Parts: sequence; structure tokens; C-alpha cells
Amino acid sequence: MISRHHFCVIVSLMLTYSPSAFSDAKISGIVQLSAIGADSEESFIDGGTGRLLYNDDGIHLSQMFFVFSGDITDTLSTQIVGNHTQTPESRTGLTQAFLRYKPIPTSNYHWEAKAGSFYPALSFENVDIGWTSPFAYTNSAINTWIGEEIRINGLELSLSRKGNRRNNIPHSFSALLGVYKGNDPAGTVLAWRGFALHDKQTQLNENLPFANYPSIQTPPLEQQNDYVDVFREEDDRYGFYVGGHWNYKRKSKLRYYYYDNQADPLRVSSGQYAWHTKFHSVSWLYRPIKNWRFISQYLTGTTLMGPNAVYLGYESYYVLASYKQKKHRLTTRIDRFGTFNKNDILPEDDNRSQGTALTLTWRYAIDKSWQIGAEWTKIESTQNSREQFGKDKALNQEQFMLILQLRY
Repeated sequence: MISRHHFCVIVSLMLTYSPSAFSDAKISGIVQLSAIGADSEESFIDGGTGRLLYNDDGIHLSQMFFVFSGDITDTLSTQIVGNHTQTPESRTGLTQAFLRYKPIPTSNYHWEAKAGSFYPALSFENVDIGWTSPFAYTNSAINTWIGEEIRINGLELSLSRKGNRRNNIPHSFSALLGVYKGNDPAGTVLAWRGFALHDKQTQLNENLPFANYPSIQTPPLEQQNDYVDVFREEDDRYGFYVGGHWNYKRKSKLRYYYYDNQADPLRVSSGQYAWHTKFHSVSWLYRPIKNWRFISQYLTGTTLMGPNAVYLGYESYYVLASYKQKKHRLTTRIDRFGTFNKNDILPEDDNRSQGTALTLTWRYAIDKSWQIGAEWTKIESTQNSREQFGKDKALNQEQFMLILQLRY
């Protein structure tokens, strides 16, 4: 039976088989090879407790996706993002598929609607095609988690008022409201692994694994599988989010979002709980001069599963500085992140963690299609649940990548 939150995905796919329905149809994408030098700590994607995606040296197909976009009418358009991954196994699926309705404005205010599967526009970091970052190859801890466990399968409405240079109005404002289903297990991997740093985006039909801790093999957690079916609908409740955007000329931009999936934490089936997950997110972009970008984001929230079996708070922020000179871009980013228990009902399931990360990235655009780059990431983290496997709760990891990227 087709679930409701996949309805708009199927509609968008059907539209792609009628090319005559589109004007200005376009296919773009990225194919990226990465020569990676990493430590040997087993990755979470293979059931370990490492915070990075890879734990072996070698060449990996780290990105391969296409973006189909096209106008159906003057006011209606669609976008579909297909993604191929090799972690933890080779598979192809969708990460986004949505319709956008944008009527021609007749006043200073204008509204638009989006329906399907898509990311909320929380951040200024992942603003390139396919929800990738033009700054670093590895996402921040915040947006790594958004790419893993957060996707809107529903409807978003927005109302905006743009600034006007002729009338000397430098400020622009937008208000947004989203309603959705199918994101009930969000918070699972954050609780039992903590924040990580990588560029993998969970496909709409994909499960995300984590370590099979002894604590989740005993009551009252024994119904939980050692993976999360991320976009599952468990309790037939609607989640929602609200957001606000403020722009000052092209120099300063601010975004605030509040997200609440309103999941019933007592609902469980087929090894998957509903987690009541909610958070606040604040993002800021500042461009003092043309070549510089400064971006920061702060996220804080809670997630609750079962009869108060896991009740976790989480917090993360990053500060990013990026300088572009002709074909070169240099970026540095500092991340801080942590999770903390808000109850002590199950002391053997200790989900406290914290960490810092430093990322340095160089990107060079050979031409419009080809890019090379290099990136170094260092993560220092503590995770109390590692002690369940007889490991030290503290772990330091490093990763170095050489990148060859084709954009089309």
C-alpha cells in the first residue's frame, strides 16, 4: 500500500515521463571521487562507534546524484533529486522530490507553496545543487544530522515581503509554515550514536544503521532494531515547523526555525519507535565584502522515546569562514556538539556524548565542469556508550581527502 507521504514523490516521478509537459527542463548533478586517508575506527555505518563515514584508505565514489528540474507552467515547477550511494551498500534512490507553486505577485507581498519530500531551509551551509555545500565537502555536525534524519514529507507555505531599492527599503522578510508526516523515528541515531560529520544523505527508502549496543537488547528497549527506518510513519500524527527569514540587503541574513514532529513516543512496531523530537535552529550569514562569507548556526532540542526510556537533550553549533579568490575557495569551520541525558531511568543506557571538530577545505574550479580539492577533518569526541563494548569513551579521529568532482 502506498503511504501518504510518498504520494507527491510518485506524482513528481510520473511527470518526468511526459517531457512535453515541461519548459526549460534541466538535468544537472555531481559525480565525485574521493581519495581518502582515514583511521581504522569502525564507522557507525558498519555498526561501529566512529563519527566519520569511512574507516579505510582508498578511492571512494563519495557523491553521485542528478537533479531534474523543470517548469510545468508559468507558476508550477518540479524538482527531483536522485542519489546513488555505496555506504553501507550500493543502492540508488531519491533524496528529494517536490512540486513548487509560485504565483506571479500582484503586491509587495507574495506567497508560494511546496509539496513533496524536501529539506527545510534551516541553514546557509547546504545551498548548492542537491542540498550539498559549496564551502566544505564534509557537512557540519548539525547538517550531517539533518541530512540523515530530517526530511519534510508534506506541505510548506510561505509569505514574503521583499526589499525595494527604489524605495530605499533594505529589509526582506519571510514567514513559513510546514505540515508533514513520515518523520517519526527522527532522533534515534542522534541518541545512540550522537552527532557525526560526513556528506551522506539518507534516501527516502533507506535504513540508517548504528551500533548494536547491549543496552538496546534488554528490556524495555529490546523492541528497537539496530537501525532506523528514518522516514517511517508510526502514529498517524502530523508534525509541523514554523520559520522566519530576515535579509538585510545582500550583507546579512538570519533564519529561525522551530520543528516538532509531535510523535507519540509509546508507539512502536517492526522494531521502530516513534520519537518525539523537537528543536530550535538559528542561522546567520554575514558578507562584509564580496569575497568573504561568515556563517554560523545553533541548534538545540530534545527527543523522547518509550515510557521515558530515552529522554535526551542535544545541542550543536558551528562557525564557518570562507574566502573565495578567482577559482580558489578556502574554508575553515569549527563545530561543537553534545547530547545529554534528561532522565536516569536506565543508567546502563548512558547516551551522553560531546565533541569538537575542525575542518579545513580547499576547492579549485578548473572550469565550469571540473573541480579539484583537498580537505582535512579532525574530531575529538567522548561517547559514554562506547564503554558497553569495552572501549574507551574518548576517541580522536582524523580524515584527509583529495577530491575530483565533475559537475554537469
